[in-house]
Amino acid sequence: MTTEEEVWLGRLKKPAGRFKPHCEFAPVARFNGTHWEPVRESERRARNGAVLCNDGLITVGQHVDTFWLYRRGDAAGGAMGQTAESPQRADSLLDLSGKTMAEARRILCERGVQLPDGNGNTAVVLLEDGLCAHLKFEKADQGWKVKVPAKGLIELFHAKPSWNQLDPDRRVPFLPESFDRDVVKTVSWLTDTEFLSQAFVQFSDAVSAYQSMLGGNEPAWRRLQRALKDARVSGAEVDEFHNAVERMRAEWPATSRALSGLRELSELFLETEEARAILVRAVEQRASEKMSEIESSIRSELDQRFIATREELAALEQRIELDRATQASIAISVHESRTANETLLRKAESLRNEVARTSEQTQSSRTQLARIKDEVEHLESARLSAQRERDEALAASKAIDERLRDFSQEARRAFEAMVGASDSHAAASLAERLRDWLAGAGKEVPPFMPSSVPPWSRPSAGEAKIIDTPALGERLSQEAENHGIQEQDLLMLDAFVRAGEPVLVAGRMADQSLRAYARAVSGGELRLQPLDPSIIGLDDLWRMPSTERPTAFALAWHRAVTCPDEPVLVCLRDLDAAPFRLWMTSLLSVLAAPDRPRNLLITATMSSPAGEAAAPSSLRADPARALATVVMRASQEAVTCPVVLGATLIGMPTRLAMDGSSLEPSPGAARAICKLEADPVAIARALRVAGAGRVSANGPSSESIGAWAKFWSDGNSNSAPPFLQHAVRALDNLRDTR
Repeated sequence: MTTEEEVWLGRLKKPAGRFKPHCEFAPVARFNGTHWEPVRESERRARNGAVLCNDGLITVGQHVDTFWLYRRGDAAGGAMGQTAESPQRADSLLDLSGKTMAEARRILCERGVQLPDGNGNTAVVLLEDGLCAHLKFEKADQGWKVKVPAKGLIELFHAKPSWNQLDPDRRVPFLPESFDRDVVKTVSWLTDTEFLSQAFVQFSDAVSAYQSMLGGNEPAWRRLQRALKDARVSGAEVDEFHNAVERMRAEWPATSRALSGLRELSELFLETEEARAILVRAVEQRASEKMSEIESSIRSELDQRFIATREELAALEQRIELDRATQASIAISVHESRTANETLLRKAESLRNEVARTSEQTQSSRTQLARIKDEVEHLESARLSAQRERDEALAASKAIDERLRDFSQEARRAFEAMVGASDSHAAASLAERLRDWLAGAGKEVPPFMPSSVPPWSRPSAGEAKIIDTPALGERLSQEAENHGIQEQDLLMLDAFVRAGEPVLVAGRMADQSLRAYARAVSGGELRLQPLDPSIIGLDDLWRMPSTERPTAFALAWHRAVTCPDEPVLVCLRDLDAAPFRLWMTSLLSVLAAPDRPRNLLITATMSSPAGEAAAPSSLRADPARALATVVMRASQEAVTCPVVLGATLIGMPTRLAMDGSSLEPSPGAARAICKLEADPVAIARALRVAGAGRVSANGPSSESIGAWAKFWSDGNSNSAPPFLQHAVRALDNLRDTR
């Protein structure tokens, strides 16, 4: 950075970091070409006073509040603010050009100076004769002192004349450029004591070396050269010697005058009687102190020898005690060895007796082994005979199985020919008894005639995982995603069904929704009750009018009563295929009775599509309007769900554990529902639905449940929400066969 460019001095506010490539400076002063001009406080605190540097990686690891030099430019892209270009650390400046070299050395090395806070421990010092030095400082008691190298040599440089005018007000003591100068010379900045000692030692060594060479035959100039080289006055250390000579030439007159004055003062002082007396007392005191030191040293040495002797005696006593203990231990060991030898002799005698007894037992064992061999041969012959008998029995059993198989096939053909005859009931009873007789022999016998109960009325129970109510919300969300159904619709269906409401499941996703709900709640079991025009009364839901056999609804009710902790899901299929309005009111009354099993979950479907337009019904007495209805909608991801793609669903179905606890809504939902203008029956139904819907945070809201309560109460859907209007449209599509 050159001084011809506009140079700014700034304080580092925010250095660059690992994820921050730029840094930020606060401007302090501007260099006008001759001296620094401090930045006004108002400009420094302005909104755009901070200066950014995009290449701030050089400030990584630098301390905040250090001073830097940079060139200032406008921000790129028309952004507000200024940018700093080519930042570099600023060197502190100390002006001691008005002092002599000796005074400057004493100020810097002995008294100490003040450096700008937080800007490191180096500075450029201006000295006399247009020289300067780039020095390193170390912290002292009340300032900074120069850290002199081991040899005491300081490099001096030429200083620019303009540097003396950089900071006339002593407010910005910094160089406006980087310090890059050539070394002019070196000076010795050792202390006066060290300097004089080193100089006298070198000269004394040189004189001694020269005198030791006087007896030789070498020329005088060669002896002098060798003596100066051996004393390190010339040769490789000639620069140091030259510096020492210059320092002595500059400072020796003042030192000589100080030494002469001190000698005259000492001689004048020693001529007085008081000084002599003081000197005598000092000598006596020193002698006394020396005698005391000698006595203390001798006494200390004697004490140490006495202590060492006592320690040796104690060590000898310990060795004697150790030898005695060793002898006692040896005696004990000898006694134990004798005792152990006697014990071994007794054991040897016992072993001899044991060997004799073992020999007798071995002879007896050989006799028993021979007898056992005879018995094994007899058993082996018996086993072979039993194996032959078993093979014969297996052959006979196989022949019987073949005859029974032939008989079963003939009987199945005979019973199948009897299907539809007038005595088919008797034939079915006979076929069932024959199947029970054949199965009693441990055989798996298929039925001879079709079962009187449809398989969809009594589904087979598969393997399912038991879950509790808090885990039901997550399972419903998972099954809704697997089957491509909107989660809110499936949660609404669950809230209605577990609240005891018979729910009409409408929409094109109705069947898929029931399968998803069955996988989450009833272990995948869904009992279907197909309806037809013959179902004209409530009792026809319990037994088939033509055969008087129990219906799927009756079997589901019976299962729910016998297994109260197991949810039983039944679906009244094609509700509008039967004259349901004749018996719907009675069914709702029976399901509202207290003896109705709470684990019986009732749903219904319709044969007509839910999307067809229909004239809205205005009759409040229509029994269909008392049904809870959910129009199942497909989710946005329905076309890519596992069921549509034909993929295998992960995980087994789950079965909800019905603990029989009451369905209590949250206090907020209860207050909101109880404030509605609806009849008590509708309020009670809505409270049960709100209690069942607490399994998930995405369940039906109190507003949607309140809308259903108002509809159940007054039958008016003109101002109802869209979801309720879709449900009412599905109800209006129900047309029974009357």
